[in-house]
Amino acid sequence: MPSALKEAVVTAWENGQGETRLVAYVVPAQQPGPTDHELRRIARERLPGHMVPSAFVRLATLPLMPSGKVDRRALPPLEQARQEDVIAPRTPAEERLAAIWRELLGVEHVGVSDDFFALGGHSLLATQILSRVHDAFGLELPLQFFFDAPTIAGLAAALTQCRAGQVAHTEMQDLLPGVEALSDDQAQQLLADERASSPPGQKKT
Repeated sequence: MPSALKEAVVTAWENGQGETRLVAYVVPAQQPGPTDHELRRIARERLPGHMVPSAFVRLATLPLMPSGKVDRRALPPLEQARQEDVIAPRTPAEERLAAIWRELLGVEHVGVSDDFFALGGHSLLATQILSRVHDAFGLELPLQFFFDAPTIAGLAAALTQCRAGQVAHTEMQDLLPGVEALSDDQAQQLLADERASSPPGQKKT
């Protein structure tokens, strides 16, 4: 057992879509303990891919039976265990994204910092998420964006970045015809006027 953990047990839970997930219940050796990403990396180093838990739940202690064995029936369901840590959506965009996640992941509660893959997501489901995002927001995000920041907060930030880039591109497209229509002398004069209007000490590029 990794020294970062005092105790750990893995059990299977069925989600709302009839899919079985492996959930690891861990007791950190000290607080705050390793992150989900670190726990998943540790598990991948020691276990075959199909045995790596899709979610991790932190407990103060594991429930025990009188015999001293872990009482698996007393382990809190994943949804119940996560509710206390869920950060609710804070913007309309995050709320729309959360609704998409809840539907496709088959979970009741989704927080903006929850890891998509920790909730049982996988690559195929990620493409479905991005397809729904395109339908809802009219923006197409690369799949790599999702793997780099697989949270609602990360997706919302990527949408903002994508929208800003799209606006900048549109403004440039609108500006180009006017610039291309200028003669060399007019372009030089425009540049000279721009430099003359710059505050002292400010360098125009």
